[in-house]
Amino acid sequence: MAAGRGRRLKNALLYVLGRSLLALLAACPLCLCRPLGRALGRLGYLLAGRERRRGLRNLEASELALGPRARRRLLREVFARLGHHVLEALTLSRRRRRGALASFDEGSHALLRSEGGAVVVTAHLGNFELLAAAVAQARGEPVYVLARRS
Repeated sequence: MAAGRGRRLKNALLYVLGRSLLALLAACPLCLCRPLGRALGRLGYLLAGRERRRGLRNLEASELALGPRARRRLLREVFARLGHHVLEALTLSRRRRRGALASFDEGSHALLRSEGGAVVVTAHLGNFELLAAAVAQARGEPVYVLARRS
């Protein structure tokens, strides 16, 4: 009974924090979103004990030959990048409205129209991509990502 109330309270607090964060982001300069997102991700690492323990267990069971300190460092970076990418996604519509992505969109569409296709290499290293890249690096294998427009 008490556990259910505690869970509902936790969810309500998370909801209020999330709505407050969205309200603050509306006034936050875009140049602050990356460091703010990384800081929130690091805070999530500290506060999300169950997810942190699960991540550490998974890293320990992986083929990576990492010691405890390296596993914690990798997981902290995963949380920081997740926070950065979540904040980036939340502010994407603002950047699009301000025209920050317009030149990229126009250039990529022009290339596709004139050449009929393109191979794009990016350095997108998000939450899961970071772990996949670490596994590939440990094995000495290259990383290839294929994607299509959703």
